[in-house]
Amino acid sequence: MMKPLFTAFLLLLVAALPAEPPRVAQKAVSALQKGKYKTFSRYCQPKFREQLSAEQVKGFMDKVQQTYGRILKISYEAKQQAEGVEVYRYRLLMEKDSFTLLIGVEKDLISGLFLRPFEQPNVWKKPPYGTGFPVSVKDREHGVSGWPLKAQLLWPARFDTARLPVCILVHGSGPNDMDESMGPNRVFQDLALGLAGQGIGSLRYNKRTFQYPERYKDKLLTPEEEVYTDLWAMVDLAKQQDWVDTNRIFIIGHSQGALMAPRFAALRNDLLHDIAGVVMLCGTADSLSRIVEYQIGHLNMQNGSAGSEESGAMLHALGSIYDPNQAENAVVLGASVGWWRRIDTMFRPGFLDAVPHLVVNAAMDYQVPPRFYTSLRAHCEVRKAANACTFREYPTLNHLLQQSDGSLSPKEYRRPNLHADEQLIKDIGAWVKSR
Repeated sequence: MMKPLFTAFLLLLVAALPAEPPRVAQKAVSALQKGKYKTFSRYCQPKFREQLSAEQVKGFMDKVQQTYGRILKISYEAKQQAEGVEVYRYRLLMEKDSFTLLIGVEKDLISGLFLRPFEQPNVWKKPPYGTGFPVSVKDREHGVSGWPLKAQLLWPARFDTARLPVCILVHGSGPNDMDESMGPNRVFQDLALGLAGQGIGSLRYNKRTFQYPERYKDKLLTPEEEVYTDLWAMVDLAKQQDWVDTNRIFIIGHSQGALMAPRFAALRNDLLHDIAGVVMLCGTADSLSRIVEYQIGHLNMQNGSAGSEESGAMLHALGSIYDPNQAENAVVLGASVGWWRRIDTMFRPGFLDAVPHLVVNAAMDYQVPPRFYTSLRAHCEVRKAANACTFREYPTLNHLLQQSDGSLSPKEYRRPNLHADEQLIKDIGAWVKSR
């Protein structure tokens, strides 16, 4: 999913280890709390300062405090580890809300900064439609050589003697775990359980940028390497399972995953003819850079910071993507210019002809709003008569496939005990079983 534009660096974490934070982390946090951003910058690695200047840190923190009030307290919680990076977790208490502040430290200097909404532990519970029936689960590590990824196959146990259709779930943008976790939400785990209740198996897996963040800290990544290489391996894994009907392997892509899934199915079927269909959830035929430009403007309007120096700098950076003098390896909003140029050409209408497609969009999605799926809907409608593409719009759902609260903002994603919509999952299941 396209996560809210809320952070400069993504540091992805594993189990917490108790430890006292080093002096540099404590000094950096103190400087942030006091608003001494030039002092904070002095504690950072040179590469970090290049990508996030003291002025940019100030703009970001000013925006946070304009929205959530002044900082009341920053308290240390735990040390975490992420492939060579020590990450120190703090609780940031503000007048109107609380956040988790993560500080990455390498070689006694700050290497990363991440601010995210504070989450109570273990808030996710199984959706009602995911209970009351037995499931079989197989955890695996699978992938291309040197890049094994944690994966989980889940299928309804009551159908153990039958061969079943299987859906492989493809993440949205940014590092994502196999559940596509975001705050108290686990979109892909909801989908897997809901599909199992309808006699359909699933395969979920960690994105390589989630499982191996350290390997990508300084690496220029292509969209194909980010998504297609591992997805290809996961299709092969699904075909190895004795419960899978190998003629009924489906790809379900969400957000960026939806944007990229049609091309993958076309490429795979040119060689192996083993993808039976694609489900596009909150996808688009428009360029991702245009959508991110819209997201910046939308969130700034909500936060009352439209026209701010920070938003202007972000929009200027996006505008530089297609400057012929801009180097392919230049970094814009956390990704290389080459990545942006490639992702913007990822979708072509002709890819919808390769396999049947179910196109699903959510009318209350502020990340990919209706204006950005108008052309996709038109491409789908012209293929409707041939039963090659089916379009469905859900008027009350948001980007996480949940019932929206109407706020059209990131706070929607922080509501506890919400799940992907049951009727949507039933519709996906019925479509899959009809193929």
